Amino acid sequence: MTSAALVLSEVALVNMLGAMSPGPAFVMVSRTAAGQSRATAFALTAGVTSAVLAWGAATLFGVQLLMLHALLLYRALQLAGALYLLWLGLMAWRHARGAAARLAHVAAAAPRSGPRSFLFGFAMNLGNPKLIAYFTSIFAAIVPASAPLAVRVGALAIVGVTDFAWYCLVVLAFSSAPMQRTYRRFAAWIERLAGTAMIGFSLRILAGMRG
Repeated sequence: MTSAALVLSEVALVNMLGAMSPGPAFVMVSRTAAGQSRATAFALTAGVTSAVLAWGAATLFGVQLLMLHALLLYRALQLAGALYLLWLGLMAWRHARGAAARLAHVAAAAPRSGPRSFLFGFAMNLGNPKLIAYFTSIFAAIVPASAPLAVRVGALAIVGVTDFAWYCLVVLAFSSAPMQRTYRRFAAWIERLAGTAMIGFSLRILAGMRG
């Protein structure tokens, strides 16, 4: 196997494992699929994946060096992401009691229209600290900016395909009739659990910033 093939294989494996690890994007995509429509969840997925591609492209063009040296900008993105997740978590708790009857609030203020859902997913994931850390460290080490153009383009394509495919599977699983019935039955508790998870992500980010 050639060195380029080894690099791309490593990208595919590491990126899939990263996409499958629980995080804010998984929480939002799964609960939107269960509580709203499949189309809305797919639009959200497209936005989430676009943010991943944006960070991947930035890394391959050497922007990670800027991020590593511009500590203030890096911290600002972390803080914005943490506060955004905290707000989403609080909104989930606020609307939990009437979640089954008011599905418009299921995604904690995530809009139902396709374009706005796309933007919501993009903005949420763009400030995802897990994504920032991954692309400015692991991904940058596997595929440096000095890699051949074909390898960089291939790596970026793999990142987009694996992330999009994973979240599409999540949408299909959570938008199934049994999952939607389960959601309606346990809506309040699911919302509280999702809200708690997002608040936990937020607090962990804020705690890490103090370290």
